[in-house]
Amino acid sequence: FEQTLEPMSFANRLWVIPDGSTAPDGAAVVTLAPGMAFGTGEHPTTAMCLNWLAQQSLDSLQVLDYGCGSGLLGIAAVKLGAAGCCAVDIDPQALDASRDNAATNAVSDQLIIVEPGAVPAGAQYDVLVANILSGTLIDLGPVLCDLVKPGAPLALTGILAHQAAGVADAWSGWAELNVGDQDGDWVLLSGSKRGN
Repeated sequence: FEQTLEPMSFANRLWVIPDGSTAPDGAAVVTLAPGMAFGTGEHPTTAMCLNWLAQQSLDSLQVLDYGCGSGLLGIAAVKLGAAGCCAVDIDPQALDASRDNAATNAVSDQLIIVEPGAVPAGAQYDVLVANILSGTLIDLGPVLCDLVKPGAPLALTGILAHQAAGVADAWSGWAELNVGDQDGDWVLLSGSKRGN
């Protein structure tokens, strides 16, 4: 695996590079330890999320990364200008990986890394990115929408093309979602929470 992690660029603004590599000056850079088992940005769903984040204006915003895995998306959001990110996962190993990667990238102070039950009460985030399976996205829709402000940009993935309509339909009461990107069988749904 270590040999396969090559520097990757997203929307000409963001680079994900193995530790010890260099990226162009002026770019937002996330450094990952070679040999990571997951969450390197190489999977289509992660790559689509990184591309989407790199196209958002995140300056001073608070981002919610639900299903954070390695913490890559939250770290990228901070590197792209977000004031902070709440990175959430049910897997203790994912939370440990997120903490390690946040430390490597010197953004530990800007990331809150927690299990779902420990998301700060009453918090409302400016942006949501969730890379989890479609059934979970459908089940968690009401919970996730309560955690973001009206008008918040949303990106959901971990969704196969044939599942997209079901997820968009399940979320239709509080968000208008459309296929924003597709890579092979995987799609990213994007849109925003209703209201203003």
